[in-house]
Amino acid sequence: MDDFYPEFGRRVRLARRRAHLSQEALGRLTGMNRTSITNIEAGRQRIPLHLLVSFATALDVEPMELLPGGPPAARTVIGVNSAHSLTRRRFTVAHELGHLRLHPGRPLILDAPARVNFRDHIASLATDREEIEANAFAAALLMPERLVLEAVGRLLTAGQHTPEKLAQLLAEEFQVSEAAMSYRLINLGITT
Repeated sequence: MDDFYPEFGRRVRLARRRAHLSQEALGRLTGMNRTSITNIEAGRQRIPLHLLVSFATALDVEPMELLPGGPPAARTVIGVNSAHSLTRRRFTVAHELGHLRLHPGRPLILDAPARVNFRDHIASLATDREEIEANAFAAALLMPERLVLEAVGRLLTAGQHTPEKLAQLLAEEFQVSEAAMSYRLINLGITT
């Protein structure tokens, strides 16, 4: 029982972060102040049982998910095709993280809630808004603009390079495909 409140606090903190709430915002939603939320998350303050539902509602979780011994919070699994190249798998993971971050899930109940996005012929056309946003997220994550601009400056200072050669060298440096780097260079206005 000694670890009940620290574990409860840990679960509250994780759920609060997943909900993108500050301690102050959670306090407002539950009728508590930020200091109390800090102490609850640290396991130093107990909450009255009737507030468990208020916390769960504010955090958009089931009350049992906050209780030690209850079901763990849903976890995210991103599946990738092991037959794909390492650069393709890296981009796939970054792309799916984009969906996770940018697009609220539509859960599919397996043995835990999960968002499943099956790849189809539409996904590869990059005409769907969510796919375009997830690609942009992946590109920014794997090829940050500032770092790409610095690398381009360094490579151009070292010698003249065609757009194709520039994409090839940068793709190796950033561990992405040449196609992904070519699109990134076009989107950053570096090449046409």
